[in-house]
Amino acid sequence: MGDIKIRNLDSVVINKLDELAKKKKLSREEYLRKHLMQLVSLPPLEEMENKYQNLVLTLSEQLERYNEVLEINNALMEKLLEKFCDD
Repeated sequence: MGDIKIRNLDSVVINKLDELAKKKKLSREEYLRKHLMQLVSLPPLEEMENKYQNLVLTLSEQLERYNEVLEINNALMEKLLEKFCDD
């Protein structure tokens, strides 16, 4: 395991980190470790979200096309029914 050291951090930032860590009942180090782990895992999550959004868009477009086909089919069926009922 490696170490990371951050110098020249404003005391306001350090105090806020300590406050946030305390609320979670964690040490500052553990709090930061968890957030750093989340930070490095975000890119794959963003990629999955983009793929999901593209999939939803594609499915939505397909549903619109299927709806158009169904509307045309219903109109044709109504015409056929009218023709057969008139005869």
